[in-house]
Amino acid sequence: MADDYRQIAVALGERLGITFAPAGKEDLAVLRRHNFPERIVKFYEAFEPVEKWDPDFVPDELEPEYAPEISLHSIRGMLCMTTEMEPGACLAPYGFWVCASTYFGDGFLFDGRYEPPGEPKIVKASHEIFCGETTQEQIDKYIEPVAENFIEFLEKLAGGEIRP
Repeated sequence: MADDYRQIAVALGERLGITFAPAGKEDLAVLRRHNFPERIVKFYEAFEPVEKWDPDFVPDELEPEYAPEISLHSIRGMLCMTTEMEPGACLAPYGFWVCASTYFGDGFLFDGRYEPPGEPKIVKASHEIFCGETTQEQIDKYIEPVAENFIEFLEKLAGGEIRP
């Protein structure tokens, strides 16, 4: 299966400057513990993004070369962005997980409101709307669909179809 994702990883590397490395067992266990579909786990098993910035430290003004316009997160980055940062922390109680972020702070998220054996759709959420208390009404009104699944999201991202 890793070979199936190699072309996507190469294209993402070329377009966004992402470097990939196999994920560690502890990090993969996080995805499995949170019931991520095996296809997503397999992608990270072979091609976890190596983040160029530390999600625990965000200076007041990021230089473009320090934080790309869209960052695809490592598993630890996903965990941090989902539990500690907006919009992820506001949407996590509803089953959303941040997988990528824009330079401006908006998130691309796994929509956890799916039924296995299906896969979560990828949606976009504004950090300006989803900050503080979040309601189901806000989610229904402001979540933007981006891709039917994670692989489609990666393909669109690699092809330049997804913008911040």
